[in-house]
Amino acid sequence: MAGMVAALHAEKVGAEMDNTLNLRYDHSLYDELELFVNICNDMATGGSRLYIYGTAKRQQMIRKFLGVCGLPFGGFVTSATMNDDVLNSESAVILGLTDRYYNEVYPLLLRKGVKNVIFLTEYAKNEIFYKLRPRERENLDIEVNITDHCNLNCQMCDHYSQLAEPEFLSLEEFERDIKRIADLTDKKLHSLALLGGEPLLHPQASEFPRLAREYLPHTRIVFHTNGLLLMRPNRSEIWSTCRDYNIVLRITEYPIKFDVDTIADMADKYNVSLSVFNSVDNKIHSDNKTSYRYPFDIEKSQPNWSAIACHQFNLCTVLRHGNLYPCPTSAYIGIFNRRFGCSLEHSADDSIDIYEARSFADIKDFLSVPKPFCQYCAVRKRSLLPWARSKKTIDEYVD
Repeated sequence: MAGMVAALHAEKVGAEMDNTLNLRYDHSLYDELELFVNICNDMATGGSRLYIYGTAKRQQMIRKFLGVCGLPFGGFVTSATMNDDVLNSESAVILGLTDRYYNEVYPLLLRKGVKNVIFLTEYAKNEIFYKLRPRERENLDIEVNITDHCNLNCQMCDHYSQLAEPEFLSLEEFERDIKRIADLTDKKLHSLALLGGEPLLHPQASEFPRLAREYLPHTRIVFHTNGLLLMRPNRSEIWSTCRDYNIVLRITEYPIKFDVDTIADMADKYNVSLSVFNSVDNKIHSDNKTSYRYPFDIEKSQPNWSAIACHQFNLCTVLRHGNLYPCPTSAYIGIFNRRFGCSLEHSADDSIDIYEARSFADIKDFLSVPKPFCQYCAVRKRSLLPWARSKKTIDEYVD
């Protein structure tokens, strides 16, 4: 098993070293976790008790992962607690320590008569820890749509903006919700992203960064735009707002006719921090723009643990109408449902009402556990495709 898992990890490393446009979606984490879950399940079904070697934070998150998978857990063991009453030839021990301890611990387990030792790569252990640990407010990133619709028509948008009817977030709702977030995080939220859709379609677009800064004085606030409306004569206010309230202006570059140099000059003129997405070493690579395809399993039959292999889970938190969602796919599914007459449903466990949360502890614990809605996402079937305009058909999301 260890050799097989290591080979999967090596495949990922090789993909990361390729700097060219790579349309291969990396599934090595999913494959390793699936193998791990199957082996643990086989061990448990065969009568073995599952133990984890080590008791530190990473081992605690492996224990949490076993719970997500519905696997039984016998307990934690260390060199001080290994005895015949705990470990025997029927026991299975997961090595949750970092690799540098394997040469010490593995022989020790063998001497204790343990025959079933389960390994995980450093990559998988780190991802389990990173995805399942509750995030402190200083590490939490939240995004808010101030519009749902867009003036581009990107295929497979995970906000479904190409399918959305025009909708504008009211300043009153935004202020109320951001004030509550500021209270819950003691104004220590790490970052807030204002986006859409295309946020510059909102007639009051420049008011949102100002309000956000009023309630979150220390937070990194980023205003995301495709930039197509930035050079309009009536858009000077967004430039001055970004300058006056220390807002980062982030442009996503698409393979369309677009003058980024002129916008960069304007950013210099207004002394605005400008970030261009889809660039390498400040060189634009719009011809290499890709789109993620996130296919749905309409039958809702995917394993909950697959959320650990999702690059959005516990990383792309969405604030929408007074609720926090663990990802955009879940937050905006109503747009998809209305467009295609589907009924991918939320349960009460798929979001948390920020006005019912008693403290930030409720929020961080909620966001760090896979949700029922995760079972709609066919993570193993995700892929990367060259950017293209949407045909607005359901096959962009459903096989």
